[in-house]
Amino acid sequence: MHWSEISANPNLPEVLRLRASLLRKARRQPVENRIAYLCEMAKNKNVLDVGVVNHIAESAEDPDWLHGRLLAVASRCFGVDIAAEGIRKLLEKGYNVALCDITSEQGENITDRFDLIICGELIEHLGNPSRLFDAARRLLVPGGSLVLTTPNPFYLGRIFRHLFNASCENVDHVTMLFASGVAELADRAGLELKSYRGIYPEPVTKKRKLFLPVKWMVQATTNNEAACESIVYECIRV
Repeated sequence: MHWSEISANPNLPEVLRLRASLLRKARRQPVENRIAYLCEMAKNKNVLDVGVVNHIAESAEDPDWLHGRLLAVASRCFGVDIAAEGIRKLLEKGYNVALCDITSEQGENITDRFDLIICGELIEHLGNPSRLFDAARRLLVPGGSLVLTTPNPFYLGRIFRHLFNASCENVDHVTMLFASGVAELADRAGLELKSYRGIYPEPVTKKRKLFLPVKWMVQATTNNEAACESIVYECIRV
């Protein structure tokens, strides 16, 4: 049931309880490794990787480049991006990629349908994120999944940085999404939020390792996602 079937008032207590119930059912335990989790989802599937360039083509040299890891496990993986120079270099290296903005009319040129669309750390860069959900509805097979990873606005590290005027957000980020908002965007596009879970920051630096006790304390005493730098959302085409 969509909340509008109850009332046109999105602040009505019954409406809020309906959304809260959906989010409780969709919430899952956090994961430690974003790329490993996405690769597990991509096994033996026909995958569309949106934002394949990852800002610069040189990302392809990184052993943890998401597209490279997806290629190793998916039955097929096609990548798109709006970064023209990056796409040119990847094409020269033989990758199956295209210069395409799937949120525009260009996306209608893609005739394939996919089991899985992965948008890793991408949606926060989009001026109109609802178009990504609309594109996913068009490009997914029935029952296919749109999987988003995006920064968590309620991550304690992010909150503390803002409190002390030490924010260091990517300057190309224009929006921060939260679980209820993703559920609403999915509903509007004919998708359904199936699950969401946090992604813990990897303790790869000495500085981050110092904060491991804080992470454990947060896990034990409060909402687990408060210790998670990003969130992964899985939305199903219904």
